[in-house]
Amino acid sequence: MRLQTKVLLISIVSSILALLIIVYFAFLLAPTTSMKKDDGMVFDIKSQPESIFQGSIQATKEERINLDPSLGTLTSINVKNQQYVNAGDVLLTYNKSVDLSSLEYAEKTAALTLANAKNSLAQAQANTGRNVDGNDVIQQDKQQIAINQLALEEAQANLYQAKNTQKVIIKAQESGVAIVGDVNDTTKPIVDILSTDTSVNAEVSEFDYSKVKVGEKVKIRTVNLNNTITGTIDSVSQVPEIEGPSSTQNTTSNANIAYYKFTVKPDRDLQYGFNVQIILPNNDIMVPLSAVKDSFVELKQANGRFKKTKVEVQKKNGQYHVLSGLNVGDKIAKNGQAND
Repeated sequence: MRLQTKVLLISIVSSILALLIIVYFAFLLAPTTSMKKDDGMVFDIKSQPESIFQGSIQATKEERINLDPSLGTLTSINVKNQQYVNAGDVLLTYNKSVDLSSLEYAEKTAALTLANAKNSLAQAQANTGRNVDGNDVIQQDKQQIAINQLALEEAQANLYQAKNTQKVIIKAQESGVAIVGDVNDTTKPIVDILSTDTSVNAEVSEFDYSKVKVGEKVKIRTVNLNNTITGTIDSVSQVPEIEGPSSTQNTTSNANIAYYKFTVKPDRDLQYGFNVQIILPNNDIMVPLSAVKDSFVELKQANGRFKKTKVEVQKKNGQYHVLSGLNVGDKIAKNGQAND
């Protein structure tokens, strides 16, 4: 009986030891984890350098009114420099040259004809006592006076209308701040209306064009570094605006670089004309080619061990661009496999 008990105990202990050995080796050989690595073999995933573009603050809307000699002679500018105007306010007044001499002559002639008709009527009324046909003459004169009165009124109306068409007024189409220019400088607007809403105008070269996307959040920093606000890219031109000198990034020394305009809507308005920097964050996660093995990396855990983690990557500029599976701040094995 004692022998059987001893055999049973030995069997139980052996089973426990065997189980512990199996668990130990299973832990060592588990495909999702690896042993600790030296710090020199670890790659820290850091934020990529930000892209910085130069820009300036401009009005979102601008209405330029140039001097127009075809409208006549400019007689008055109805706004003051830097005055706020509303859409519909009168900005300029012209007097258009119109020949009124013929209309004035027609008015004088009609007035004289009417006066003669009235004199004729007065004479007829004075002669009625001596002329039996006087009453008929009076009626004819009265009819003629009525006709001449209508002719005079028509001539006066034509003259009045012609005088009014001499005056041409120009009204604002937009609301904003009016900048009054020099009437003697025909190369610039005589009145320039700038909306109080502002935007940032900037340019991006063909090398960075793919980084600039509508809807992307950016930081806007004034050049004097006194102010930094956020904004959103709201337009990117598809057509190059400016061709600049060749760049060291360009493989053809004599080739020009294409530049594209883009605009940023700041979250609050800034001062007209300020020069600013547009800071575009780079959210790309880049890792060495050697760190990825069969779409897996060795990701360092809080306990210092490494766990095999699946990632989605794409080759870019001699590295892997990580599309999913890793975040900034993660640490991975540089060689992509565990040390035994």
